Amino acid sequence: MKEQIIEFLERSQKPAKTLGLYRMKELMGILGDPQDKLQIIHVAGTNGKGSVSAMTNSILMEAGYKVGLFTSPHLIEVNERIQINRSPINNEDFIKIALEVKEACRKMSDQGQETPIFFEILTAIGFIYFQRQNVDIVILETGIGGKYDATNIIKKPLLSVITSIGKDHTEYLGNTIEEISREKGGIIKENCPTVLYNSGKSVYNVIERICQKNNSKLFFSKETVINNEEYTLQGSRFNVKNEYFTYKDISLQLLGKYQISNAITSLMIVECINDLGFNIISENVYGGLKAANWPGRMEVVEESPTIIIDGAHNKESAKAFIESLLTLNKNAKIHMLVGVIEGKDYKSILEILLPHAYKVTLTQSKHSKSVPAKKLHKEINIMQEKPILHIEEDPVKAYQKCKEELDKKEILCCLGSLYLIGELKEYLEKEEVNND
Repeated sequence: MKEQIIEFLERSQKPAKTLGLYRMKELMGILGDPQDKLQIIHVAGTNGKGSVSAMTNSILMEAGYKVGLFTSPHLIEVNERIQINRSPINNEDFIKIALEVKEACRKMSDQGQETPIFFEILTAIGFIYFQRQNVDIVILETGIGGKYDATNIIKKPLLSVITSIGKDHTEYLGNTIEEISREKGGIIKENCPTVLYNSGKSVYNVIERICQKNNSKLFFSKETVINNEEYTLQGSRFNVKNEYFTYKDISLQLLGKYQISNAITSLMIVECINDLGFNIISENVYGGLKAANWPGRMEVVEESPTIIIDGAHNKESAKAFIESLLTLNKNAKIHMLVGVIEGKDYKSILEILLPHAYKVTLTQSKHSKSVPAKKLHKEINIMQEKPILHIEEDPVKAYQKCKEELDKKEILCCLGSLYLIGELKEYLEKEEVNND
């Protein structure tokens, strides 16, 4: 039965004819508007949405709350997108609810209406599941947008969160940081507070104006001091102080210098929801941040020799990855296994990544939008400074070959699309099971 549901979802993977929430409004109306019965933290942004959501989820769990988490994309199975207390929705519930949503889609089709697309259907499944499971709170991550994102069907969230903003999905969101900020800021609702990531002036000005217009209390620190930072392959430690809070010796297992900024965004969320009447104490914060993990994002899968996988799928995430990697080890020889997809500014991503590699193996995921490795090879050959290049179209074979050739003093970094990372994660999990 799940195969039939997956087939139904795959058929819905089509571009929307027009932007808007009209399909979602009709669909959720047929399904009884379960989203209106939930307490929701709504999270939008270009980068960091998943990490901020994972950290906040972990903190709330430490405080004893039953937490629903809706994220995208998934790495291996679609069920990963819909979780309660870190456990993905089981197949039985997923199939049952998906069949109800499928029937609602059929009713819309019979009435001559445009049927919902893939992300809208999954969002509906998530809302129904969370409402039926009586979660205390939902952390709801947008897809690519804000104002017209399917998740924005919600009328009154507990609060809205805007994470790091960068240029991605410009064909939908706009060509400037200001335009993209306005689109992401479309999740901000009247009389509902907003948390903003430590952003630059252009983003801050746009979000502040939207907050003023909507009488939304803005939680944003203009002077945050971070010190005593330590970075190792086991995680990070730091102290932080601003006008809202002071924490000493926070520990993260999530790697990456950028994760400190994401953690601070989660700390701002804690301030905001405590302001709304929740009861999260410092012990919950320390325990939650230490326990938080987010697979496929600067994840160390082996330590000797070091192998790291990361879905560095846009310019900002590529820059953040390289900066963090060099913080961990300035002198290591880096072998990169890279695969990218169409629709991304992958030329810029490669220009950021490749100067730091002595050798690169090009591959491609099974996804239909994956850029063929041979095409990528031609474009890289145009670059002035290029590393040693190899091609292996099968990502698993590419990984195996890279690992075999890896010296203990070298680092293998598997980078690019999350589709590639998902395929490698699936292989690694099967290998782990076979070895046990």
